[in-house]
Amino acid sequence: MTLDPIDGTRFYMDGFPNYQIILTVLNADGFEAVLALSPAEDQYYYALRGQGTRVGQLAQDLDACQPLTLPPTETVFLGTRIAPLKPQLSDRYPVISVSEDYASDTPIPNVNGILKGQLGGVVLAAGKFIDGAALAFLAQEAGCIVTDHQGQLLPRLDQCENYAWPGVVIATSSDIHRDLITALKGFQIPTV
Repeated sequence: MTLDPIDGTRFYMDGFPNYQIILTVLNADGFEAVLALSPAEDQYYYALRGQGTRVGQLAQDLDACQPLTLPPTETVFLGTRIAPLKPQLSDRYPVISVSEDYASDTPIPNVNGILKGQLGGVVLAAGKFIDGAALAFLAQEAGCIVTDHQGQLLPRLDQCENYAWPGVVIATSSDIHRDLITALKGFQIPTV
């Protein structure tokens, strides 16, 4: 099990509602379950492996939650250290780069925006099991395409280093996924 008590700390500290508390259950090969609570939005998402993602209000029992459906949108979110890809994608998509577009007085979606229908694609330098990978699992269970930066399936969790998937791409459609993978060809993640 992992627990991220405040995923989206900067958003939380600046008073934005799009932070969450994430609890995961995992084993050697992958995620078994993820629960992501969004207290400020009175909402939570959960998924059990192979059973889809469901959404409900905090006061609702698990059984009362509804299957999550993702409306089509084309906005792409680039995680920290992925900002150099923005020019390659901006001619086709509205692009939000957390390192370039975030400000304490300007709200933007973060990775959980894929679950809210705000984002059609996400590219992360890595998917930490406690947050980015957990949200990718929720997105995948909701029907998104989730791969590494080369478009390949992500490795088993016990084959990863530092409790993270190496580079994650999440897309709501095959067209967006193809364009994100094309933009990533030859891309080297800048070191911190």
